[in-house]
Amino acid sequence: MKNDLELMNRIRASANMIKRSGKPHGILPQGYGRILAYISDNDGLTQSELADLLDIRPQSLTRALLDLEDRGMVRRERSKTDRRIISLYITDKGTEAHEQIDEIRSRRAESLFSCYTEEEKETLIDLLKRFTEGSGSGNGGEAC
Repeated sequence: MKNDLELMNRIRASANMIKRSGKPHGILPQGYGRILAYISDNDGLTQSELADLLDIRPQSLTRALLDLEDRGMVRRERSKTDRRIISLYITDKGTEAHEQIDEIRSRRAESLFSCYTEEEKETLIDLLKRFTEGSGSGNGGEAC
């Protein structure tokens, strides 16, 4: 039980350390990079699907999407068959911003994890996958 609490505290501290290392990239407001990443990976994703993936309120997402649309980075299209459904598409300008943000994040990650061997990184990835893929999967929120 003591190790379980220690593990939980270490995971929380790690998440906080990663957040603190993330100086603003200056390309877009905080959080917009995640929005662009999801749209880039899932072109045509609906606005409600994206809100679910990001675990944010649809109203908050609408404001961010309007801003991204004003910046020319995303395009929103209403479904011809169901006007309530809005699909999202990344533009060339959005793709460029996403790639710039991804490059900055890659350099930060490299800096954070440079003291670990590739084997240690793989082990940590495997353990964290087991932890996150087990969480919330209908087993009471337990990771295993």
